[in-house]
Amino acid sequence: MDYPGGQAILDIGDRLLLVGEPSELESFDKLAKGEIAVPKESTSCQWLILGESSPYTGKKISQANLRRQYGVEIQAIRREGKFIRWPQGNTKLQVGDRLLICGGFH
Repeated sequence: MDYPGGQAILDIGDRLLLVGEPSELESFDKLAKGEIAVPKESTSCQWLILGESSPYTGKKISQANLRRQYGVEIQAIRREGKFIRWPQGNTKLQVGDRLLICGGFH
């Protein structure tokens, strides 16, 4: 099956051709082994780019209070070609960071 959609179901013995950055392939490997899980269906995720004028630029994740204010959390940061999965609260946000924001978006 070429380019399966999101509704495709994988079966035991299926062979996959994966394309991506080494960190993305590592994440898929962990997902396939059951070491990490896909967020629940009710969870929405978006990639956002942090701009110079963002009030969060230069702040630590813990100072941003995104969970309390918006019901979301930063699950990953793509920065300077690196992929930071589950960044810690003391991680400082920088201009140009690509943030994977997930949650309820209330």
